[in-house]
Amino acid sequence: MECPLCNREAHVSALFCRSCGYKFSAVTENEDPITSSVYIPKRDMSKIIGNTLKIYRDEGRQFLFLALIALAPNILLDFIYPSLLTDFTPGTPGFNFIDWWSSNIILASGSLILLISGIFSSAWATGAMVCAVFDYQLGRRVQASQCISKAWKKVAILCLTSLLFSIIMIGSFLLMLIIIGIPIFFYFVVAFFFYSPAIMLENEDIFGSLGRSRQLVSGSWWRVFVIGVIIAVILSSIYMIVNYLGGIISPILPHSDIILNLVVNVALLPIGIIAMVLIYIDLRVRKEGYTYTQMVYELDRLN
Repeated sequence: MECPLCNREAHVSALFCRSCGYKFSAVTENEDPITSSVYIPKRDMSKIIGNTLKIYRDEGRQFLFLALIALAPNILLDFIYPSLLTDFTPGTPGFNFIDWWSSNIILASGSLILLISGIFSSAWATGAMVCAVFDYQLGRRVQASQCISKAWKKVAILCLTSLLFSIIMIGSFLLMLIIIGIPIFFYFVVAFFFYSPAIMLENEDIFGSLGRSRQLVSGSWWRVFVIGVIIAVILSSIYMIVNYLGGIISPILPHSDIILNLVVNVALLPIGIIAMVLIYIDLRVRKEGYTYTQMVYELDRLN
């Protein structure tokens, strides 16, 4: 099959041209291929939530694999550290001061390593999930391995921006100790939240990605805030219910609370990221008339 816009060959089952983003299924006999099809519809809150769940349902295995990569350091922390603490706790058989001192050095070193690893793995996997959502939007097969490879090309910027974002959030959170800090904290959370897709799709640098996110949110802050709060409440409610059940089961089944927390964290992480990417796309559609043509071009630059 040949694309009527750019004349590039495409697979017979393709929904979009990989070269120009033209939507094959849009054309009929009486339609002009140049004026049909490349535009992305706007999404209201219900459509964003509905599309998020649909993407998760259709490509759940790929997203769960990426979530495991993102949370790998946390998994190590949850399962390895309790055994270290048990082995080197005062009062345990064979305990002595040297063991206690050594254990503290091990724990401090391990905490630092896992902290750095957590920033790295989370930023890398988030970039990969961004690519996965865009692949899905273009009707392409979502492959976690390909998305990981694309995100690897931006991993340094993703990590450094993630670190800067965390510092900003911690600083603004500390300001919440005074009343004026509360609006500052929530403003920054919403304004800078979309830095990952800006890095992956628009080739922005550290400060450029945060500025780009703020630019997109400008004029739509309250709308984005409300959508974010609703999604956060849904995810937090699920987490609290599972955590409560873990507390009930743990006296009967040792470590069941840790396992349940791990499962729910891995399961919920992709939902938040998918929703974030869909909101980012909708912001660009509303502010700039973002099209599938641009989406294809931006995503394929990472190949």
